[in-house]
Amino acid sequence: MYEATAKPLYLASTSPRRAKLLREAGFAFEPIAPPFDDSAVDMGDTPAHLAVEALAYLKAASAAEGVRAGVVIGCDTMLAVGDRAVGKPNDRDDATRILQSLIGQPHDVVTGVALIDAATRRCEVFADRTRVTIENFGDETLERYLDSGEWRGKAGGYNLAELADRWCFKVEGDPTTVVGLPMERLTERLPRFTDPDTTAP
Repeated sequence: MYEATAKPLYLASTSPRRAKLLREAGFAFEPIAPPFDDSAVDMGDTPAHLAVEALAYLKAASAAEGVRAGVVIGCDTMLAVGDRAVGKPNDRDDATRILQSLIGQPHDVVTGVALIDAATRRCEVFADRTRVTIENFGDETLERYLDSGEWRGKAGGYNLAELADRWCFKVEGDPTTVVGLPMERLTERLPRFTDPDTTAP
């Protein structure tokens, strides 16, 4: 457990999993739905770690506009092969192609985090990367998953947290980065950032 931060804390995300991670670490906070719509932004060939940092900042900044005082946490998560971001499938055929390219092949889940002090606009941005391998499984399992439609709206066509009890994963790094909020690095930075006597990260 971590002590309460010295300033009010806001999470610019509606993700229940991210909220659970913060809550379990002992942080008191208020969730805010960020006005910024990341689906309207095309990051093109931007390397994944830079793209998630930029999107995390834009989410945090948009939420901070409605906050008088306190620290806003913005975050964004992408799947990447090397530095190439893997997007959300367009349809079932696209989901099949993406998943077949990922199963059995190491790839990365990259999460960017932005901390913004709403009063001073002080900001700190970082990204964390965790290596994930989906263990090989049979075609029947993949077909059932594709038929279920669970791949819709998910980067790379899957969500590890939802499938952890059905698929076998090898995770190298902080598993909370895969969930969408890298708690190991965040809990190092956040108390320092929210301390009113601290002027630098």
